[in-house]
Amino acid sequence: MVRIGDVQHNYRRMEPGPIEATVLSRQKRHRSTSVWSAGSGADSTALTVRRREAALRRMGLPDDRIIPLVQAAGFGGLFRVPFIKLDWHLVTALVAGKVAARDSYVSYETWRDDHYTPGWKRDGGRVSMKWLDEAFGVLPLDADPIAVEQHARAYILRLIGGTIFADKSSSLVHLMFLPLLEDFNTAREYSWGSAALACLYRELCRASIVDKLQVGGVYVMPPEVFIPGYATGFQVTDLPTHVLREYRYTFDRQTDDQVVWQPYPPCVINALPLYCRSGSDIWLTSSPLICFAIIEMHQPNRVLRQFGMRQPIPSPSRSLDAPHGIDLRGGANDWAQTHGASIAMWDNRRDHIVQGEAYDGVMHHDDAYKEWYQRHTRQFIGRLGCSFEKMEKNLEQIYHLLGEDSEAYVLAGDTLALLKEQQSYFRIAPLPPPEAAAPAPLEPDLDG
Repeated sequence: MVRIGDVQHNYRRMEPGPIEATVLSRQKRHRSTSVWSAGSGADSTALTVRRREAALRRMGLPDDRIIPLVQAAGFGGLFRVPFIKLDWHLVTALVAGKVAARDSYVSYETWRDDHYTPGWKRDGGRVSMKWLDEAFGVLPLDADPIAVEQHARAYILRLIGGTIFADKSSSLVHLMFLPLLEDFNTAREYSWGSAALACLYRELCRASIVDKLQVGGVYVMPPEVFIPGYATGFQVTDLPTHVLREYRYTFDRQTDDQVVWQPYPPCVINALPLYCRSGSDIWLTSSPLICFAIIEMHQPNRVLRQFGMRQPIPSPSRSLDAPHGIDLRGGANDWAQTHGASIAMWDNRRDHIVQGEAYDGVMHHDDAYKEWYQRHTRQFIGRLGCSFEKMEKNLEQIYHLLGEDSEAYVLAGDTLALLKEQQSYFRIAPLPPPEAAAPAPLEPDLDG
């Protein structure tokens, strides 16, 4: 320990943060704590992202007689999403209207009794998607309207069960969604996007626990949503080993100029088809996201820079309030009653729109929020990134403390330049602001 002026500096000790554990209160079980404690021996096993898009794509597009019903239910954009190869190591590194929340006790008469197929596989309230493939894979040429509707519902179940509501089984889909498809025009009135986001939040929360190996949830977007040039900007998967370690190191060394704070500015949003912009009036609502048993708080007030606004110190997080952690285990429940308070808040979601000051500048180093954030966040995941960061900061202090005429001053300056040169080989290049893509066509027959 040495004293410089009135400030004490401990050059030997490395701390990842947070300094104040009032926000990140469950670090003991978090995988970032395990990564830090293990040092160079940290687990390099990537999470397995469970989904079923590849099997869906091999099936090809649905029958032409089904497509209008899929579109009427609001899934016309989803079935056109191409298969997207996910970087599991990157996902692992990043992990350090009405709403679908009805009573789940609903009869399954949406499929007629005379279409019951012996051998269909159920797991509790879930059905095997392989069985759905076999039973509803081909629509007969002489199918009547009722059979067409049944095949459309089966296709939508496979579609959402393999994408936006994928769970860790990757082979089962819950039948609680089936009653919501009884009327296709009514189905599109549900806020499927918010329900999918609730499931994703819950899956990411579970995946952050140190011993978890798999993660579900939605990791796809309609092709119109991708911003040109973003997909190829950062990738280290060509390295034979230690890919996850490289990602962690790169994120630990990330600087402000490498972050696109507002990835979807108005020029990009306005180029999207209407169905991608549906519900944009509630994107900034601070309300519960609901999917039957699952309740997760949507808190845009904590990420206002993403929406082009200045970020103040946020109010205490509500992500760990009572409903968090409740799931379907333990049997059926009257979720409308259990989550009555959350549903009421969702019903009034337009009364909870977050307001803020427009801001598109660089946050100053002594900004009140930045100082608060640095005290309450985990600044480093791995020891490697932290050690290089600390080494660079220490060299900068030594450089400025030495006299300009001393040989040590020159050596410190050269060493600092060499360190920055070495770091440049691993840094993400500064990203340009996103550009608007060409306006995408509207979903065919979206409005009939």
